Amino acid sequence: MIKFIYYLTMSRSKKSIKKIYGDEFWNNFKRDSKEIFKEILPKTPKIGKSVFSFNYMYAPSYVAWHKAMLKNGLNYKQ
Repeated sequence: MIKFIYYLTMSRSKKSIKKIYGDEFWNNFKRDSKEIFKEILPKTPKIGKSVFSFNYMYAPSYVAWHKAMLKNGLNYKQ
């Protein structure tokens, strides 16, 4: 389910990211976030079936996207 969330949200955000930042940024961001996501996923602890479990499944994606955006030159002031 975590991988499904990652790939679904990447495909849903592709158009808007390309529109705002351009094709080159999208290609770099996609490559970098995928690499980072693959590193983070095995390190993500399982939390069982709590009330937070569904929202928690987004965490590896959020971390990967944040790190990929920083790696590609975005910062908090933009």
